[in-house]
Amino acid sequence: GTSLVNMGQLEQAFACYDRALHLAEEVEYVPAQIDALLMLKWLFQEVGALSNATRCCEEVLTLLAAVNDLPATGQVLLELGQLHALQEDWEQATLRLEEAHKAVLEHRAEEKSLQAAILLELANATLELADPEGALAHHEAALDVAKTSDDDELKLRTRHDMAMLLLHCLHRDDDARKLLEEMIGESRQIQSSAAEPTSRAAMHAMEMEGRACIELCPLLLRADAAAAAAAAAERAGVPIVAIEDLHAPKQQPPPRTPPPRTLPPQCSRSPCTQRTCANHAALT
Repeated sequence: GTSLVNMGQLEQAFACYDRALHLAEEVEYVPAQIDALLMLKWLFQEVGALSNATRCCEEVLTLLAAVNDLPATGQVLLELGQLHALQEDWEQATLRLEEAHKAVLEHRAEEKSLQAAILLELANATLELADPEGALAHHEAALDVAKTSDDDELKLRTRHDMAMLLLHCLHRDDDARKLLEEMIGESRQIQSSAAEPTSRAAMHAMEMEGRACIELCPLLLRADAAAAAAAAAERAGVPIVAIEDLHAPKQQPPPRTPPPRTLPPQCSRSPCTQRTCANHAALT
């Protein structure tokens, strides 16, 4: 099945994993059942059959509970929450992600990156439920956890996502600006300490610095810091004029004035008071 996936032959891979699942069920070998179900879940998700992928995750959770493998449930609950989010079932996504966070705290507390990833997903689901303050609380928790991890990419992502919430949903420009500036400093530090300038870490940090610079430019322009905005735009490789045009307030067209209404010949007054006037009845 895995070889067929690597060759892009997903239909044949489905058949192989389905057969593997049936064989594992016949001998009641739970680890093989879980492996087959997780691969089927991935394949279903790849082809957009999200409800089938969801059922695979739920079956995996049942098997994990049967063998009391509680540490593994956090990751599966995270994936289940993500599937509900893809189906825009935000209530179920939030419920499953909260369960995932609780499971990871209880059984895998040392895995800071997994905790922060769950909190970021939870923040997005909470925002979709029209609770930006609740989303901010999850973002703050994710950032606190990310700071204690050694995952540089996660540190940048948590700052970026929280800054976007502050900027675009809560309109807290100063707080967003502070986070973006921290993100730029962190990105430059990662790039300078990277063993190779073309390494994955350095390239990702460069990309995230560019994003932060682009988002920072309009904030600097609004604060009358044109020179700093130009420097940020140059660092991002984007002309400052393009950013100014993008964020310039849109000019509304003047309201259209309706043409004057012409009274029928029988109507001598405006407004017409002749209730029995046929022309006036047609006009109104």
